[in-house]
Amino acid sequence: MLTPEERKIVTDSYDSAISKYNKSFEIFIPTDDKTFDQFNFWGNSNSTHCNLQFGEIFLYQTIEWNKNGFVPDVYTGKMSYPKLAMFLEFLPCDQTLEFRYINRPRTWMNNVEYISNPTTDAIRRNYDKSSVAERGAEIESYIPWGNSEIYVFGRWSSIPDWKQLRRAYEKSVWFYTNTSQLRDRAIDTII
Repeated sequence: MLTPEERKIVTDSYDSAISKYNKSFEIFIPTDDKTFDQFNFWGNSNSTHCNLQFGEIFLYQTIEWNKNGFVPDVYTGKMSYPKLAMFLEFLPCDQTLEFRYINRPRTWMNNVEYISNPTTDAIRRNYDKSSVAERGAEIESYIPWGNSEIYVFGRWSSIPDWKQLRRAYEKSVWFYTNTSQLRDRAIDTII
């Protein structure tokens, strides 16, 4: 059993290990740009991704919009890097639905270590290290509050190959491009 001090060491070590890899950045999207409306999970009932089934794999990203943007006619917000996850369930939550899922482990998680079992003795401290991937997946949830949105860019019944993932990644907000760049990219994939 870990003491509170040791538990804090483990938590701080894990958080600092994964903080380098949990990418996010500030985005600016014009208010008249409707490119990503078709991928909005909650805001678009015509989306093919709204009816996820248990066990399906999907590529998603979240955006937390700033309520008071400082640039007129532009949406600003903090966006996460696209992630691959497995859908679990919907649960009712205070007049909305909670969206529950498990993120799929990434390859970098096998190479990054954190302090998993600090032991203290009178002479020195010993630290056992484990890779981040060994910690196991945690059930995560998303609740659509007013300033956040989740975008789903692809869904599959089994783990997608790299070509399917690439097509889905190119649609994501992380790789945001204007209409002419999207057209050029589509032509390049045909040629």
